[in-house]
Amino acid sequence: MPKKSEKKIREEQVADVRAFMQTVGNRRFCLRLLEDICGIHKSVFRAPPVDSDVRPEERLAVNAAKQAVGQWLRVEVMTCAPVEYERMYLEAETQKAIDAQFENAAKAGPGETEEEQNGD
Repeated sequence: MPKKSEKKIREEQVADVRAFMQTVGNRRFCLRLLEDICGIHKSVFRAPPVDSDVRPEERLAVNAAKQAVGQWLRVEVMTCAPVEYERMYLEAETQKAIDAQFENAAKAGPGETEEEQNGD
């Protein structure tokens, strides 16, 4: 069996990322991995979770390593599936807005508007 060319290998990798990013659940998972696990938008100086086995003197290296993986994944998804990458963030923002509306409605109580709750 002949060895695959680098171009063919890369084409398969791109196809894999595109296929993965096709479902809502996979996009949610990818965003959670990028933001919560890898902390791509957080400081590398942040403290590790309380239940972490990371010693304080190791946290910078551990956080930086996680971010490096997250930045690689972010670039890979942006390059291979740019439309799905944008969709992932749009879906997350939409879900946050929906959750906020439900939270406000729950605070207001039945039949009470947000203005009535705030005394306006």
